[in-house]
Amino acid sequence: SSGINAEYGYNDRSLKRLQENFACYQDKLSDGTVYENFSMILEKSKKSVKGGEELLADLEDRIKACHNRLDGGSQGSPQLRSSAPPPPRGPSQKTKPAVKKEQKKRKKSTLR
Repeated sequence: SSGINAEYGYNDRSLKRLQENFACYQDKLSDGTVYENFSMILEKSKKSVKGGEELLADLEDRIKACHNRLDGGSQGSPQLRSSAPPPPRGPSQKTKPAVKKEQKKRKKSTLR
C-alpha cells in the first residue's frame, strides 16, 4: 500500500527509482489516496534529499500533471481511466488451454 510507503524516508536513489518506474504507477495517480501518499513522500523527501532537488522537482511536476490529467482537474471520476485497455494476459494463460484442446483432439483421433 502506498500509505505504508509514505512512512519511510526516501533518498536520491529511491527518488530516481520512482522516476524510472513512473510508467508503472502513473495510471494509479487518479486515485485520491494514492496521490496524497505520493505527495506526502515528496514533501518528506524535500527535507531529507541532498543534491537531488532537480530530480525531486521533476518527479513532483510529473506526478501533479498526471494526477490533474487523469482526474480532469476535479475530484470527479477520471477521464482517461475508462479508455485504458485491460491489462494483457500472460502467455501461459493464452497458450495452455489451446495446447490442452489440441492434445484432447489427438487422443480422440488415435482412439478411433
